[in-house]
Amino acid sequence: MTNLKERYSAEKYGERTAETMGFLIDSMYKTFIDIDPAWIASLDQLAMDYEMLYQAYDDIKANGNITPASRERLSRNPSIGLFLNC
Repeated sequence: MTNLKERYSAEKYGERTAETMGFLIDSMYKTFIDIDPAWIASLDQLAMDYEMLYQAYDDIKANGNITPASRERLSRNPSIGLFLNC
């Protein structure tokens, strides 16, 4: 599977996710010589999880921990829930 890095490119995922997946794929090739096709689904899920975490991090960084809610209340940023459930 030589096109794994293309599968997790920055066009489909963010640049940080593509970099993280590229590092992971390189490490797997060094450790296991070849990547079994059965692992592709796990790698896909991992890439989606990384992308969600990076987006949540960016949201918290941009909007803070507390966001305005309805009726002039303040509430916790919903992106924090992703980190609490990890």
